Amino acid sequence: MTRTDKFLEGVDWFIDTTEGLLIRLSRFFLMVGFMAGTVAILSSRFELANSPEFNVAWSTVQAVAIDGLLFGVWAQFHRTSWEGNKLTKSWYFFIGVLLGIIAALVNNVISYQELSHMTSTSAAMASLGINDATFSYTRSTLVVLVSILVVTLPRTTKAPIVSPTVDITQMVQDAVSAAYQQRITTVSVDVPPDTIPDTAPYQLPEKAVSVRFRDQVKELILQNPSITAPQIAETLSIGQSTAKRHAASIRKELAS
Repeated sequence: MTRTDKFLEGVDWFIDTTEGLLIRLSRFFLMVGFMAGTVAILSSRFELANSPEFNVAWSTVQAVAIDGLLFGVWAQFHRTSWEGNKLTKSWYFFIGVLLGIIAALVNNVISYQELSHMTSTSAAMASLGINDATFSYTRSTLVVLVSILVVTLPRTTKAPIVSPTVDITQMVQDAVSAAYQQRITTVSVDVPPDTIPDTAPYQLPEKAVSVRFRDQVKELILQNPSITAPQIAETLSIGQSTAKRHAASIRKELAS
């Protein structure tokens, strides 16, 4: 494996980990956001809602829980196969659509405000014909629906990984046949030390290793057409970028 493959594999691991972490942390951040909002309303005498520190903290929690979750959900939707995971994939789809609507509403207002050089978000919403109360009700309802869907999100069922089929009987027969065909007679001969060949283990060239991995990837795809690149990488102990490259090439070859 080259340094580039190792680097790309590390990047893939970091992105996958971040996306999964956002989905799991979103539940905690949504809970914190709801609890903070309740505290602000019930303790109105302290006017927490008008505190800059509270506004920044509450907005940050909302941004991580909702906007960060958008990328993680759609990434999981793309990565999850329909086979054996129809309920989970449908859940990801509905959550992703709701998150997309929320992101579109917010970014529409902010973009118009920036382009029009307005200092007030309310003025930008008024120019767009969006009522403050309607926007607040819509976003709050969508956030609650997303929270319910995230909490009830079923766990992804991993597709079974099919191991390459090995015919032990055939291997034994081949070995016995080869032993009979290549009988070796041991002869005592004085050989000068400097003529003894190097017995270091032979290293396969990088191209041969790549061809061997490609054959193994092709065998896995033929046995399980829906197998994903991460599953191939885990089965063969190779990088995800290498698995993706071979899988794409083989599927294109089989489709033609």
